[in-house]
Amino acid sequence: MQVGWIQSFSGFFTYFIVMYDFGFLTKTLPALALLEGWTHNEGDMWDPDHPTLGNTNVKGCTDGEIQAEVDSSIPDWLFLRDLTTDLRMVYLKCDAKDQVVPYHEWGECHVKQLSTFSLVPVCYTTEALKYAQTAFLFSIVMQQYLNAWVCKTRSLSLLYQGLRNYFMIFGQTTETLLMFSYAYIHFVNVAFGTRGLIFWHFGIPGLPFSILQLIYAEGAKYFIRNCSVTQPKYIREG
Repeated sequence: MQVGWIQSFSGFFTYFIVMYDFGFLTKTLPALALLEGWTHNEGDMWDPDHPTLGNTNVKGCTDGEIQAEVDSSIPDWLFLRDLTTDLRMVYLKCDAKDQVVPYHEWGECHVKQLSTFSLVPVCYTTEALKYAQTAFLFSIVMQQYLNAWVCKTRSLSLLYQGLRNYFMIFGQTTETLLMFSYAYIHFVNVAFGTRGLIFWHFGIPGLPFSILQLIYAEGAKYFIRNCSVTQPKYIREG
């Protein structure tokens, strides 16, 4: 109930940043994985000027209903079936003029990264979720690195206790290697649904929360050392 919420906010903030970088606006994310759409044909390309936005399976609108050669379905966000699908051509609706329009607003593609699985850009695809979840995990681990040091003592500042716990340093080093294996070893990616991140997504958006966690912990320890109510009994009694 103290630093845990800071770490949680760090993870979710990083998650939203990664999704935003891949073209997903934060306001469109709630329940997106439950939304039905219309699969496009292989080779279709997004075209905002096309009558059906590039989806050749969709024929148009009739009385406010999408007319398509395929039934609507929920894209596969969990596995690899739809990893090359451009979701901008999948989530469609009819406007008041019976024209096919995007179901919601899309953002700009800020990171033109190719997926190591689909070999196509990650933006606007279900692959973005895997990258965002991996970045969430990395952000939480980076928060825990600092948390392990600030929680070592009840009242002694990190400035005085130093970084002399070599077992902890060894543990955090091996954990870092483990995290790299989660992200950059292919068969591990297959097993856990993780992906290789660029440096900016490697927990970097969570750094302000690390600083906030440090300030909070150091402030609490300062209060413990200097407030008579919170000081240990042996200090109060001299």
